[in-house]
Formats: sequence, structure tokens, C-alpha cells
Amino acid sequence: MAATARLILPISTTDHQGLPALRHSAELARSCDPATGLRVAELSRFAVDHRFRRRFELSAYPPDFAPSWPDFRPSAERLDLLGGLVLATLAMACRHEVDVIVALADPPLVRLMRRLDVLLVEVGPPVEFHGPRQPIRVDTIEA
Repeated sequence: MAATARLILPISTTDHQGLPALRHSAELARSCDPATGLRVAELSRFAVDHRFRRRFELSAYPPDFAPSWPDFRPSAERLDLLGGLVLATLAMACRHEVDVIVALADPPLVRLMRRLDVLLVEVGPPVEFHGPRQPIRVDTIEA
């Protein structure tokens, strides 16, 4: 496995308040009021294997995975992997007709999403959830 992401769907399409991120951030829960009729899902376990995250001298990949073509650009290849993971997450959201994706993101993930030009909105102050996390939302219609 190089990377993974999980999209948590609510049990009911009319009540998404059971999503973990919405239980930990009141501001995030208010921004996703069920009365709006929005379908909300939570992004969880967005992760890239540590061997693919490390900055190697010549490659973004571990030695046993390193491509050998001459025009290989490590930073571009790393962004391709992460960009692909973001696109796969959006595809999952579209498949399940999700309007809004919410998450409790660690600061490096927020920076990464901004670097990939993901139109995310930081909602309220950081919350404590296995360390400081920033509540975010992404409107899939705009993404």
C-alpha cells in the first residue's frame, strides 16, 4: 500500500450528526446543519506510507520502488501520488452523492491540501483529537 483514505458515510442521509468530526467540533457541526439538506461525509485515515513521504536524495520513493527514467522529478511524483489520493476521495464522494466532506486535519495535512489547491475552509479553532486538529470542510460541488 502506498496511500489510503477512508470516507465515513452517515447512517442516515437526513442525520449526519453522528460523524466523529461533528461530535468534536461544534462549529463544524453548525456549518453542516441537517436543515440545509446537504449530504455530509467525513474524511478519515488520509495517509501516505512513510516510505513514500520521506525526502530521499534522488527520489520520493524508497530505493526498491525508485523509477529510473531520466526526467523523474521527486517533488512532482510525490504530488502526483497525493493528488491522485485527493481525486480518488472526491470520486468516492461523488459516487455517494456527498455535498460536503468534513475532517479533523493535522496541520501538515492542511498545508498539503492548500499546496494541492484543494478549496478547503477552516471552520473554527483547532480542537484536541489525538493532538491538535483543524476542523475543515470541502464543498464537493466547488472542488
